Amino acid sequence: MIKGEQTKQRMIGATAELLRKKGYFATGLNEIIAHSKAPKGSLYFHFPGGKDELATAALRHIGDAWRDHVIGALANEPPNPARDIALVCDLLAAELVRSGFANGCPLATVTLETAADHEPLRALSAEHFHGLEQVIAARLIAGGLAAAQADPLATLVLSSLEGALILSRAYHDTAPLHRVAAALGQAIAAPVAPRRARRPPPRRRPARRATAR
Repeated sequence: MIKGEQTKQRMIGATAELLRKKGYFATGLNEIIAHSKAPKGSLYFHFPGGKDELATAALRHIGDAWRDHVIGALANEPPNPARDIALVCDLLAAELVRSGFANGCPLATVTLETAADHEPLRALSAEHFHGLEQVIAARLIAGGLAAAQADPLATLVLSSLEGALILSRAYHDTAPLHRVAAALGQAIAAPVAPRRARRPPPRRRPARRATAR
C-alpha cells in the first residue's frame, strides 16, 4: 500500500473510532488529524468534501466491518435463530466491556444527530440498517421461519438490539443485551416450533333409516 493510501486509511479508521465514541458533532477535524497522525493538508486532499465525506467513508468502513464480523461468527454454525441472536448479543456485550462502554453502534449515534440535516449520512445509515435487516431475515428463513414472518421479525430484532445497546451504555451493564437476547429467543422460538399435525375428526356414519315391514 502506497504512503498516501496508508494515510487515507488511517484517517478513515481514526474517524470511525471517534464517531463510535463521541458522535458526529463532538468529533472535530483537528482531533481526527491528531488521532490519525496525518499531515494537516492531507484531509482535503483525500476528502475534498470535508468532514461529511470523511465521516461517510468512516461509517461505511466500520459498518461493513461489523456486518462481516457478525456473518463470520455465524458462518460455521447451523442456522438457529435463538442461538444466533444470543451469540450476537455476546459479541456486542464483549465489545462494550472491552471499550469501557464507550463503543456503541456508530450508525445509530450519527443517525440521531444528522438524519435531518446531512442527507449523505442519513442515506448511508438507511442503507446499512436495511442491509442488516436483510442479513437477519435471511438467517431467520434459513432457521425455519417463513419469509412473511422473517421480515417483521428482522426489524424487531435489529431495533431491539440497538435499544439494548443504548441501555447497556447508559447503565454500564450488559444485562439489557442478555435480557433482550432471551426475550427475542422466546419470541422467535414460537413460530419455528414444529406443530403437531391435527388429526381430522372421525367421520360419522349416516344414521340408518328404519325400513317399513
